[in-house]
Amino acid sequence: MRSLPTIILVKNGQAVDGFNGALPEGEIRKVLDKHVEAPEEDPYDKAHRLWEAGDVDGATAILAEMNQKDPDNLKVLIDLAQLKAEAGDLETAEQVLESLPPEEKMQHQAKQLAARVKFLKQSAELPPIKDLEMALEQDPKDPNALHQLALHHVLLENNAEAMDLLIRLMQVDSKYKDEAAKTTLIELFDKLGNNNPDVRTYRRKLYTLMH
Repeated sequence: MRSLPTIILVKNGQAVDGFNGALPEGEIRKVLDKHVEAPEEDPYDKAHRLWEAGDVDGATAILAEMNQKDPDNLKVLIDLAQLKAEAGDLETAEQVLESLPPEEKMQHQAKQLAARVKFLKQSAELPPIKDLEMALEQDPKDPNALHQLALHHVLLENNAEAMDLLIRLMQVDSKYKDEAAKTTLIELFDKLGNNNPDVRTYRRKLYTLMH
């Protein structure tokens, strides 16, 4: 008769645990987890996890400490500026943008920050969403309402809705405010990046309108 196996867990040359017989994978992991320390989370990853969870103060504290230790880390610096912008400190965010080397200003992360700062500055002058929606019910081709409602949706991260409104604005008046619809669309494309599916869809629509 075949005997059941005995498993011994050895750590630093010492037997620290074990079990007899075959166990399901989940049970084996429980045994191992008691003796294996989980790797420490990368501070940058932790900051972004807290940021995504809504803990802006926690994310800011970690990024600020990283910035003090490594002031030349532009990725961390731009993230800090983004958090400052979200908190309403647009002046600091703009100072960071102006301090970046020219080649860094062309990077995706910096373009995202520049677009966000611009949209946040414009938001202070926007009428309430309900007023703009009512204006469009009365006149679906109202260029002011189309543009301003699009900016509201950008700030709410309703990107497809914003791009749809901007395309409608181009169809109504492509020259509105020095081609504001086209300019805002391109800034939004930069903010979201070329891999975003909405960007690919509305970039094609923009190309069709322009040609």
